[in-house]
Amino acid sequence: MLATIAFRNMYTLWIRRLKLSQQRLIHLYNALVLPILLYNCGTWGLTQTDLKNLDAFHRRQLRQLLGIRWEDKISTQELYAISNCLPISIKITAARRRLLGHTLRLDPETPAQLAMTNYFRNGASKYRGRPPSSLPLAINKDLENIHASQTTSDHTYAIPSISIPGGLKSINDLRELRLRAEDRDTWKELTKVATSNDW
Repeated sequence: MLATIAFRNMYTLWIRRLKLSQQRLIHLYNALVLPILLYNCGTWGLTQTDLKNLDAFHRRQLRQLLGIRWEDKISTQELYAISNCLPISIKITAARRRLLGHTLRLDPETPAQLAMTNYFRNGASKYRGRPPSSLPLAINKDLENIHASQTTSDHTYAIPSISIPGGLKSINDLRELRLRAEDRDTWKELTKVATSNDW
């Protein structure tokens, strides 16, 4: 709702498409609307349905911003290419992976580290059927999706994996992940590669 309000507050700019370049409009949108929509998104544990709804909301705003109507028959890929934007779901995933790396490198006695330790030491709560979406489950899925190699147009080289066999499900997995997160450059590169591969 706040992102919608911010978008409508800039309506007088959006309707002046002939006076402002497309690049300037996108720059204003990225500076004035997206930060409100994505505030603290690194802590979100969303379902795939939630992510799809956010992506649809983002595309709807981009279409309004660029003056693209439903009858223009433009694909999702073309819309992202024209606006030079990524899906919201990719931005959320990247933010969550960056935040996880920062958190794992904190002092063991910080509240965030203690919360993770207690969660995995005591074990997650048991539910009948599918468990509700949560941040630990989202992190576990992120780690399972991270690829251990990167292919470029020039050559292929292996990058040490930060994924944990079986996912992040126990206190031992958490200890292992903390050790691997100490290498900032590797974590940053793998996060970048994984996000690119998702997209």
